[in-house]
Amino acid sequence: MTSLFAFYKLSFIVAAFSAAGLTQIGKHFFSRGNILEIFLLSQLAMLGNLVAKLYFHDQYSGFLCSYTLFAAGKYALYKLEIKNDKKNNFMVGGYLVLTSLQYLLISYFPQLDSHMSIGFFGNMVTASGFENILAISAFFLFGILYKLMAKSINKRTFEISVLGRTKDSLIELFLFTIPLITSLYVLGFLYTMSFLMLPALVLGSSFKSEKKATLTLLPTAIIAALLGLAASIIFERISTTPIQIIILTLLLYVIKTILSKRK
Repeated sequence: MTSLFAFYKLSFIVAAFSAAGLTQIGKHFFSRGNILEIFLLSQLAMLGNLVAKLYFHDQYSGFLCSYTLFAAGKYALYKLEIKNDKKNNFMVGGYLVLTSLQYLLISYFPQLDSHMSIGFFGNMVTASGFENILAISAFFLFGILYKLMAKSINKRTFEISVLGRTKDSLIELFLFTIPLITSLYVLGFLYTMSFLMLPALVLGSSFKSEKKATLTLLPTAIIAALLGLAASIIFERISTTPIQIIILTLLLYVIKTILSKRK
């Protein structure tokens, strides 16, 4: 058993780094009201990955195409200047259209079906060495830069969520989107969006300070990701991503119950 866990050591590092990083990013996206926008842009990234699999046959093009379409979509949204009262409807409509486009592409090119499945569900256990190193590097770099920029990032989140300011920071755009797209590429849509959204959605309003939220949410997400990965390795019939999400959800609601009883 020890040798088995040693074999997947990179996967455990990816689980810990990605869970912490996505949860941290998700706190800011949730506070800034960007969640639906991320859902839309994530479909563009997945579409870019499918197109790369269709026309290119190397392990680098998928990430590059994903990032290119994500960045292009973000720029297009910035230029469109959609009014707040119409923004949510636009995001939902765009998400549905892009999802339909992916399935249309798969129906015409059936060889993309397996790539679509991996892109949606993901699987840490089957990630390649290149993908593991890419994810570890992206989230490690994010962690360092976030620590250096935490004060200005928290200030901007406050200005956007409370004061209604909408001006984006180009530095923060790169800081948040590179690990996000890396996670979509390596770990799949379901894992990425769940660890991005669930911690902030369930417990985001339970803390009075950002520090307390971070000290609770990040360890919870890390524990869920590690326990889920370990369970899928020990019990081969258990899928990695679903069990990680279920454990995360259970832990979050246990904590929410404990916090509500203390009030």
